[in-house]
Order: sequence, then structure tokens, then C-alpha cells
Amino acid sequence: LYEAIRSHTVLAIRYKPFDEEEMNLVFHPHFIKEFNGRWHLLGHAEGKIPSNTFNLPLDRIEGDPQALDSKEYIPAPEHFYEHYFDGILGTTHWDNEVVHNIHIRAYTNYMFHIIDTKTIHDTQEIVKPYGKYDDGEYCEFVVRVELNNEFIGRILQMGDGLEVVAPKEIRLRFKERVDKLAARYTKFEEDNDS
Repeated sequence: LYEAIRSHTVLAIRYKPFDEEEMNLVFHPHFIKEFNGRWHLLGHAEGKIPSNTFNLPLDRIEGDPQALDSKEYIPAPEHFYEHYFDGILGTTHWDNEVVHNIHIRAYTNYMFHIIDTKTIHDTQEIVKPYGKYDDGEYCEFVVRVELNNEFIGRILQMGDGLEVVAPKEIRLRFKERVDKLAARYTKFEEDNDS
């Protein structure tokens, strides 16, 4: 796939999305990226949206892609991928999302050191060092990212050790996710108590 990107080779790819029927794509590969142990091929899929960033996780490609030498390669716009990943964690942009300065608190010294040494995003910046404050003991840092599943998952995987505190609209979206998660566990307990 990397050689197809370098040589501007159009590919015939059989692709099986998670929740859809297998599809045959005429694919113009532009970029390959690894995130969280999974490789993604981004490019132009004829007749599909988005036009330059159709995202194919490699583990969902069926069989070997075939070169379509008779097809003219459609490249990404010049310098398109130089900044495509700047405001996101992972590989996906959600429609109509914008970059936010998201403030997150780490509530233990251990959690602070995890986040300090394994940063969530390269924009991460500490705005309050770990210590005791009037409203508790914590560290607060900010990341400048769009909301997407990769970012939400990264924060929630730390359980109650991290909390999104601002902006309010992002905090509320996290609260909705956490409420749904808590409801599942509550329902399980109720079902098993009866």
C-alpha cells in the first residue's frame, strides 16, 4: 500500500465496513497512518464521501488490492495531509466539529505522571501543576483538539482519574456518555438483584 501511494497507483479494493455490506472501491491511496495499534489507509474513493479522506482500516480490507493501471490517479490537494491530523487524536474528523481548548484534570499524582509522560496530544500543556487547591488536589492540563471517538475513548479509559472540566459544551457531551455507561451498569445490577 505504501508503494501504491509512492507510485500513484489506483487500486481496486474489497472493503468490509463493520456494520455494512462489503463494497468494491476504486481507491486512490494518499496516506497511511497508524493509531493505537491499527493502520489506516486514507485517500479518494470514487463515488464516496469524504472525497480526500475516505478512511480504510487495513484489517477490514478483504483480500489483496489490485492495481488498476488504466485509471488516472487523483492525488490529494497539495500539502493537504501536512495539517490534517493537527487538531485530532487518531484519524477521524466528525462533521461540523471544531478545535476546542479542552481542560482536563488528573486527580492523583500517579495519573498526572501517566498523562505527563504519555501525552494525549502534542498540544497538551499543563495549566495548573499537580498540587492542593481550594477545590481539591489535582493537576489541570489543556489540549487543543476536536471531539471524536478516539479522544473520548482516550479520556474515558482512565476512568475516574481524569475529568473534563471545560468548556461546558464538551463537558456535557462527556457527561452524556458517562450517564449512558452508568445506566448500563445500573440496569445490570437491577436485573441481577431480582
